[in-house]
Amino acid sequence: MRMKKARFVFLAALSGLIAACSTTRTSAPVVDRTPPPKVVEAPRPQQPTQQPAPPQPKHADRGYYTVRKGDTLIQVALEFGQNYRDLVAWNNLANPNDIRSAGPS
Repeated sequence: MRMKKARFVFLAALSGLIAACSTTRTSAPVVDRTPPPKVVEAPRPQQPTQQPAPPQPKHADRGYYTVRKGDTLIQVALEFGQNYRDLVAWNNLANPNDIRSAGPS
């Protein structure tokens, strides 16, 4: 009886192995992924570029500036290429956040 059981297990395993090897394989779908041809445009002639005019400073005399309503110390310093700390020192300002305009602009 034991021999019949072993033979049955062997035949079942062999038939399972044969069945697994006999399956048909299906190929995966293939998608063509070649890039489309590049379109090259003819170079366009360059137009001459115009340089913008440099901004005109808001001062009458060299080295002086009249503060206007809405001006900040940082704006004035940047406009003249200076450090705001230098403007504070040159004008003896106690509070750099409090600058006064000369009048209506």
